[in-house]
Amino acid sequence: MNPETIFAGCETRGLFRSDDAGKNWVNLGLQGQRVTALHANPYFQNQFGQTVMEAVTCPDRFMPLLGRGKPSMSTPAQQSMVHVSHDNGKTFRQTASRSDLGYFNALSLRCNPHVWLYGTSHGLLYSLSQGTDSFLYSTSLEVDSLRPYTALGGSIAGSQLCTRKFVAALNPQKPGHISRCDLGGDVWAWAISEKKLVVGTIAIAAADLTTSSSGNSWWILGTDGLYHSDNNGITVNKVSVP
Repeated sequence: MNPETIFAGCETRGLFRSDDAGKNWVNLGLQGQRVTALHANPYFQNQFGQTVMEAVTCPDRFMPLLGRGKPSMSTPAQQSMVHVSHDNGKTFRQTASRSDLGYFNALSLRCNPHVWLYGTSHGLLYSLSQGTDSFLYSTSLEVDSLRPYTALGGSIAGSQLCTRKFVAALNPQKPGHISRCDLGGDVWAWAISEKKLVVGTIAIAAADLTTSSSGNSWWILGTDGLYHSDNNGITVNKVSVP
């Protein structure tokens, strides 16, 4: 994709795209919806060299679950929606609409363009059909249930077929617990930090984006600051920010 291509999701005005580093913008639709996340599958391309992208939205009533109070702008949409693009983000079509939860984030899997994870107001959601059919993870798995999720991170890990994934609840049941998956999203294990420093997690991102990455290095944005880990979340060090 063109490095000058930028997407911007708005509170009420929809989704915009620029192909000249922000000089000019095109409205892609989604007016009246709050766009909370946009994610492109960086590992998959179809026969035309185009990747799959998803945009997710969230109505007003679920936003206070993020702990920041009521949203400063009101959006008319009452449903949470998933929109998918198969042409590098030039056009989007709706694939899912729900009223029982809000979408906060989305993450694709390397091994299948149809399999996606969603961070929602009520837990971690899993779909085999780009959001058309989806389900919340069982409480028997090593993931926090029925808690808001905004932190979803994926990274290449050597020759691993699917991305290594880390997810964490905004207000986990146990501090220092994040969930790790090295498969297609169906097997999870707790990655427990030694000192359990991170109380709640806002975002997780891979620190090494190269194709030779080991998948061990991560940035973790906690509710009390920024952390870094070089061993998959076991040892985390708080980063001093000016």
